[in-house]
Amino acid sequence: MALLVFVAFGPFDWAKRYSSWNNLSKAELVASANRYVENRAPGNAACLYAVECIDGRARLKLVKSMDDWSIDGPKQIAWDRKFSGMCEGRTANFALELASDRLVGAGNYDGTRRAVWSFYNDGFVPVRGRFDHSAFSEEAPEPCVSRYVVTGAAQPGV
Repeated sequence: MALLVFVAFGPFDWAKRYSSWNNLSKAELVASANRYVENRAPGNAACLYAVECIDGRARLKLVKSMDDWSIDGPKQIAWDRKFSGMCEGRTANFALELASDRLVGAGNYDGTRRAVWSFYNDGFVPVRGRFDHSAFSEEAPEPCVSRYVVTGAAQPGV
């Protein structure tokens, strides 16, 4: 029975994840970031982080300008990490963090302050979800502050 389920749904799952990766764009990341903040931390704003490979290890780097940033490099690293075993580490490929200098609302947003991109869900999911504890970054990345947020009003370069 398990083999039948694998044969029936395995290719669908792979196709769904490939489609998510293939269609991923700056605009999609920003749209998903906006949905995440609206649903999980209303009134807040978030920064985008993207994977980079330093000395063979994955690290998250704060995207400081959507105009100057290219999704192509991190997108290829995400592919290579999955299928070529390069750039190892318990670090997300794309991630969000709420701006620490402007947290609003009654909640402290501990479980939703950070989110990671899920190719399975085709969007951002909390680092500490109900069934999953996804990795944000092994190394502490530069903190998110208001001047680098990508959520809210339309961002240039998307």
